[in-house]
Amino acid sequence: MKVFFDLDGTIIDVSQRYYRIYSDIIRRLDAVPIGFETYWEKKKERVSEHEIMILSDIDHDKAKEYLAERGELIESDAYLEIDTLISGAQGLFEVLGASHELYIVTMRKRRVNLLRQIERLGIGGYFKSILSIGAAPDPAIAKAEAIMAECSVCSSDIIAGDTEADIRAGKILGIRTCAVLTGIRSERLLSLEAPDHIMESITKLTGVVHDEGIFS
Repeated sequence: MKVFFDLDGTIIDVSQRYYRIYSDIIRRLDAVPIGFETYWEKKKERVSEHEIMILSDIDHDKAKEYLAERGELIESDAYLEIDTLISGAQGLFEVLGASHELYIVTMRKRRVNLLRQIERLGIGGYFKSILSIGAAPDPAIAKAEAIMAECSVCSSDIIAGDTEADIRAGKILGIRTCAVLTGIRSERLLSLEAPDHIMESITKLTGVVHDEGIFS
């Protein structure tokens, strides 16, 4: 069996990085950031960064400046250092990796920075391949195409991720889909995509594969 993992929000906790970038830029623009909890409530309900700017009393010109700077910082080494592994993720990789092929499939653009982070987190050895796609008009199609270019899949394979793109990619591929609540989408929005499973975090994945007789 193959298991495909999204990265940000699925394997790693990005909440502090995203908020730190937001609040650092907002303060440099002489505005007051909204609180961490409010920021993440908005993000999970798919409120755009531009809409969040309005809540921060940022005008149109400063909003453009904010978005440009955020794009430069979001995958920078300095801010990637803030990320941490989702609790229990490494133990999951040890268990699943003993008998299954594990892959990372991410929309990250800066591959060198990505690989440095993976090395820092000490998880690179668990994965057969790390697929970094970059910007794409339709992330779901891009993820599905990257997976198909890398390997063959079967219906018992699984994709786990925190956004609609991961679920839709799995459906394109005809594999099982697991949505996790540790990332950037709410349970309400993920439910609309009708994944096979919704779970608190990827650490619950072993229970899913055991219950369905896949893990053997």
